[in-house]
Amino acid sequence: MPLEDDPKLLENPTKFARRVNQAIDLDVDAMRKKIPGLLQFAKTFIGTVLEQEFGIKPGGYPISTRLRAAAQTARLKKDGTGAARSLLMAVVDVCDFEIEEEETYGSEDRDEDEAWDEILELIDRLLVRFSGWLDPERFEQLSEAAADSTQEFSGACDKLRIT
Repeated sequence: MPLEDDPKLLENPTKFARRVNQAIDLDVDAMRKKIPGLLQFAKTFIGTVLEQEFGIKPGGYPISTRLRAAAQTARLKKDGTGAARSLLMAVVDVCDFEIEEEETYGSEDRDEDEAWDEILELIDRLLVRFSGWLDPERFEQLSEAAADSTQEFSGACDKLRIT
């Protein structure tokens, strides 16, 4: 089943970013505490896009997903588009972060602010590369939503980054 031209796919990061960008008196600390929730969006988004557009079955997130996305990236070096490879590399980056987080959870070496900034950067990159991958003729509504989400999210990142 191919990916649908449905802007709801990007609803969560867009709503998050708008709340940040439209806040009159932004409570940065309160909003930063919501950043880890963006990883649930990433997991769902990645599963949907990989399965529906690349034929990669979800399962075993993040390790198996990472391995499958990396393998698909290597296959696309021969006959794929640069935009598809870039999107898949962003997926691999998100999975790498999730794997590292699982390994360091509860560790004293874990810097929460650094991790939250990295989540912002990863989601921003994922949105930018997804937007670049979309074909506006095939995904008219989703392309428009992706451009909007990318712009909104980038602005929110600027307001929430600490490190």
